[in-house]
Amino acid sequence: AAFPLGSSSFGPTSVDLAAPGAEIMMADIGGWSESSGTSFATPMVSGTAALIRTLRPDADPTSVRSLILETVDVLPSLAGKVSTGGRLNAGAALTAALAPIAVASGTPTLGWRPLSVNLSGEGSSSPGGSIVAWDWSSGTASASGETATIALNTVGTNTVTLTVTDTPGATATDSFAVLIGEDFTDTRTSIFRLDIAWMSAKGITKGCNPPTNTRYCPDNTVTRGQMAAFLNRALSLPPTSIDFFIDDNDSIFEDDINRVAAAGITKGCNPPVNDRYCPDNTTTRGQMAAFLSRSLDLPPTPTDFFIDDDGSIFEGDINRLAAAGITKGCNPPINDMYCPDSTVTRGQMAAFLHRADT
Repeated sequence: AAFPLGSSSFGPTSVDLAAPGAEIMMADIGGWSESSGTSFATPMVSGTAALIRTLRPDADPTSVRSLILETVDVLPSLAGKVSTGGRLNAGAALTAALAPIAVASGTPTLGWRPLSVNLSGEGSSSPGGSIVAWDWSSGTASASGETATIALNTVGTNTVTLTVTDTPGATATDSFAVLIGEDFTDTRTSIFRLDIAWMSAKGITKGCNPPTNTRYCPDNTVTRGQMAAFLNRALSLPPTSIDFFIDDNDSIFEDDINRVAAAGITKGCNPPVNDRYCPDNTTTRGQMAAFLSRSLDLPPTPTDFFIDDDGSIFEGDINRLAAAGITKGCNPPINDMYCPDSTVTRGQMAAFLHRADT
C-alpha cells in the first residue's frame, strides 16, 4: 500500500506495511514517465523478498516476511493505518539479511551438578561473510570455539548463550536452557534419577530431610498433602483466600491444598460433602491420574489401555494419562495393567510430572 493515495488499502490489522507507490518514475515508450498506484507498491515488496532470498536461499517465507516487517521505517503518518506503522526499507532489510545467524545447541540439557555440557555452534552462518568467533557464556562460566565444553554448577535453569562474530565484525546470539538438579545421595541408583533431577531443577522439590535436604526418599509414598505441594509448584497456581477444607488447618500444605482446590484439581476426600481433604492419606495411582488429568485438562480418548481399571472411577483419567504418554503401566514390559489402587512413590511421581511437562 502507498500513502496518501485514496485507492490504497489500509488497516491496523489487515495491512502489514506501506511501500512507495506515488509518482514512481518508470520507463515508457519514448522515454520516462511518472505514475502512481498499488501496482507499483506491491513489486517493491516482492522485489525486496526476492533480493533477500538471493542472499539467504534457505530462508523460509516466515523468515523473509519477518526481515521485511522488522526493518520498516516507522512514520507518524502511518500510525494506526498499517500494523507495523512503517514503510518498506529495502536497504535495511537486505542489511539484516546479511547479518550472521547464531545457532546454539548442547547436550545434555538435563542432569545434576556439576554438569559438563558439550556445545555446538555448527549450524551458525553468515551470508555477509564467514563466522570467525564463537563465544559461549552461562553465568560466570565461559568457553570459546565452534564446539566446546562448559561446566555448569548452579541448580535451576541455566541459560547458555552463544555469540558469533563474522568477518565484517557483525554479531548474533542464540541460547538454550540447561536444567540442573541436586544429585541426592539416595537417588543415584534409581531409575527415576533424571526425573528427580528435573524436579529439583524446576524447584518442585528440595528433598525429604530438611534442612539438609541431601535425600529425596524415592521409594517413600506420596501423601495427598505432598501431592498438592508438587502440583502447586509445578503449575505455579495462584493464591486463594478461600479455606476449602476443615481437616488441613494444621498441615504445612494447607496453602498448596487450597490452591489446588481453587483450580478445580481436587474436590475433597469425603464425597458428596467434600469438606475434608485427608492431607495425610497416601495417594493411589488412580487418584494421581485424576489429579494430573484435571491439572493438564487432558482430552478424552476412546482407547482402553489397561485390563485392571475397568471398575475404577478413575478409568477415564487413567486412559487420558496413557494417551498423553504420561504413563505406560505398572507391569513392564507387557504394561497391560495400571495398578490403580497401588500407592504412588516419590520416584514415580517425579516421572509422571516430568513426562507431563514434556
